[in-house]
Amino acid sequence: ESEQEVLFTQEKSYSHTITEKGNEAASSVINTFKDGHQFDMVIGFGNVCTTDVYEGDYTEKTLKWLISFKAYNYLSNPTFTGREIKEILEWLINVEGESNPIMHWNLLPVTSRGLSYSIKDNKDGTYTLLDVKHEGNELDLDKEYSVLLVGELDYIEDQVYCNKPLKQELKDKLWKMLNSSK
Repeated sequence: ESEQEVLFTQEKSYSHTITEKGNEAASSVINTFKDGHQFDMVIGFGNVCTTDVYEGDYTEKTLKWLISFKAYNYLSNPTFTGREIKEILEWLINVEGESNPIMHWNLLPVTSRGLSYSIKDNKDGTYTLLDVKHEGNELDLDKEYSVLLVGELDYIEDQVYCNKPLKQELKDKLWKMLNSSK
C-alpha cells in the first residue's frame, strides 16, 4: 500500500544526459532528498538516477525505478567537517591506475543546492578539485555539517569505476555511522 502513496509531485522534467553542467536528473533527485530531510548538503554520484526524471506523481515504487542507490547515514546523524567533505570530494573526482576515465566522467559527484565545487579537467582522465563552496562562500574546513552521502562505497571503490580507496579514517567513520543506524 505504501508503494502506491504519492511521495511527491515533480513539476518539471530533467534529462539524464551528462553535460558540462552535470546530470540534471541526478541533481533533481539529490535536491529532493536535501529539501525533504533538512541536511546542510547532499553528495551523490552521477549514476544515482537511472533514467530521465519526468513530470508527475512519484510513489515509492516509481522512485525505486528511478534511482539506483542506497542513502548512507540516513538514520545516523551524519556530520562531517568541511575538511572531511573536501577530502570526500577529492576522493570522488580523482582516479588512480587503470580506472575507466569515460565511466569516471559519468560518476562525478552530484551535489545539492548550496554546495558547489569546481574542477579542472586534466585531459588525461583525471581531475583537480579547485574549490568547494557552501552557500556561495568558501567551505569552512573546521565547521561541522550534516551531510547525506548517496551511493554504495563498495561499488564506487571498484577497480573499473574509481580504483581509489577512500582514506581509512573516513571509511571507518562511515562504517561506524552505518552500523549505528541499524
